[in-house]
Amino acid sequence: MSSDEDDVILLWWWARQKKISKKRRYWVHPINVSNICSSTSVVANELHSDPDKFKTFYRMSKSNFDNLVHIVGPKIFKKDTNFRIAVPVEERILITLRFLATGCNFRALAQHFMRGETTVGKIIAETTEAIWECLQPTYLPVPSLELWKNIAARYNLLWQLPHCLGSINGKHIRIKKFNNTGSRNFNYKGFFSIQLLACADADGCFITVDIGDLGRNSDGGVIDYLVWVDG
Repeated sequence: MSSDEDDVILLWWWARQKKISKKRRYWVHPINVSNICSSTSVVANELHSDPDKFKTFYRMSKSNFDNLVHIVGPKIFKKDTNFRIAVPVEERILITLRFLATGCNFRALAQHFMRGETTVGKIIAETTEAIWECLQPTYLPVPSLELWKNIAARYNLLWQLPHCLGSINGKHIRIKKFNNTGSRNFNYKGFFSIQLLACADADGCFITVDIGDLGRNSDGGVIDYLVWVDG
């Protein structure tokens, strides 16, 4: 083996070892350290301040927020460990509500709540899943045949539309292309997206929804996969 090859191998080994040995600069960023002990009081101040400002900022009344904490809280509760204090349930839901209300990016949310970006992203993913699991069976159950009959009667009464079971519309949400997905999310409008599709009753309330379908699919293609009748 030549000396040049030895040099290349040695350089590769050194670079690899340096990459392996590289450690995170902080366990918790110094900017966020103060929030570890103060987060509960900060959240309490948010909750017990002006109800109108609370609703304006989080797009939800304080009473509805309290109900949401009661329903979803047990599913997202985290215990403190020897290494860190867990983010309180109330703050987890506040972070998620702010994200859902504004679409604010994780960096801005992290700065507002004094949490790490990775922490914020994980909280939102866990909390939104918990909200769906806890609320869907009660507030958005799979429709029964009797419910469809009532919806049709309501449409006829309010809008003089006989045999109408719902109003359907979809929305493309622009996304960055996922790795190794080809053109599966490339839509007819010329950008990558996922789809939101909903069916509403005569009063404008959701009956059933489909969230996250491939951008390339048409509304008709998405509708085919919806569950329309219980059983």
